[in-house]
Amino acid sequence: MNGRRDNPGLLTMLRAVTAAQLCLLVGLMAVVEVLGAVLPPFDAATHLAPLWIALAVLGAVLAQGAMLSPRARRMVSVAAGLALVVNLGLMAPEYLRPIPGPTSKEAARKDAAKPTRIATFNLYRDNVHIGETAGVVAASGADIVLLQEAEGRAAAVPGRVRSLYPFQATCPAVLECGLVVLSKRPIAASGWKVPDWTSWTGNRVSLMWAKTLDANGKPVTVVTTHLGWPFPSSASRRQTDHLIAFMKGVPDKDVILTGDFNLTPWSFALRRVDGALPTLIRRTRAAWSWPARVPRLDRPAPVPLLPIDQIYVGKGWRSLPVKRLTRAGSDHFGLMVDLYR
Repeated sequence: MNGRRDNPGLLTMLRAVTAAQLCLLVGLMAVVEVLGAVLPPFDAATHLAPLWIALAVLGAVLAQGAMLSPRARRMVSVAAGLALVVNLGLMAPEYLRPIPGPTSKEAARKDAAKPTRIATFNLYRDNVHIGETAGVVAASGADIVLLQEAEGRAAAVPGRVRSLYPFQATCPAVLECGLVVLSKRPIAASGWKVPDWTSWTGNRVSLMWAKTLDANGKPVTVVTTHLGWPFPSSASRRQTDHLIAFMKGVPDKDVILTGDFNLTPWSFALRRVDGALPTLIRRTRAAWSWPARVPRLDRPAPVPLLPIDQIYVGKGWRSLPVKRLTRAGSDHFGLMVDLYR
């Protein structure tokens, strides 16, 4: 009996080691995240803020009752506390920032303008559930749908919904930019930009724009984009720089910008985009959109882990909260929002 009390078992030792390693890891990552404000390569760690919070809590729980020396226990507590403070501090502004919009009662008034519903959806180029995905797009009821990765197998989706969205704009097929604008109303003009790899200073962002009509017959300019991964940071920075430069050249104060940004709202990269486009308001408030499915397993993901799809609108618009579309064959959830002006 005494021997068992005096010698900790293997599981108890593993618990102590795991708690220490987890807490030290998240403490180190908290320092990396803070440095991301001035060192862009470190900003990649901020995208995983929810993960660091979960690991910090797990480490702190495991540390309770673990066979740790007083010094080790203090180090573990400080590291876990630092991780929680830093990551909650990064995420809190996203949930606290004001997003102006009509109240539900205002939107329901009989004399209120008809809302314009906008949907944005990364279709996933290797989508094998084309019929299901097209059905989700059709069922969204959106007046304008902005698609990303409408290429490969997913290129068939716009054709499947042409009866609902007879007006469609995309870049030339030879470019395979994968961006498509679907509208229930005529498209007066459209254009696109794709990366120019022939020049070191050339454009690096893919985007599609179109001028069409909202639900009340008023002109509206919509833009959609698909940014690359946030690493390497230099490439990601150049993409956002070119996107910002393009959007600053769009004169329409009621412009709408959507897309797969591959950036979370607590990253310094997306905060820089928010600040560089003061005439636009990001209406997505931590809209958890990825992953919706695990493509290689062709199974639904248990929960979405990152809010990387975004919707920006000009200050002439007000909106109800952004909603997710039904899960379909893509690895992303589509998003939709009702806008008023």
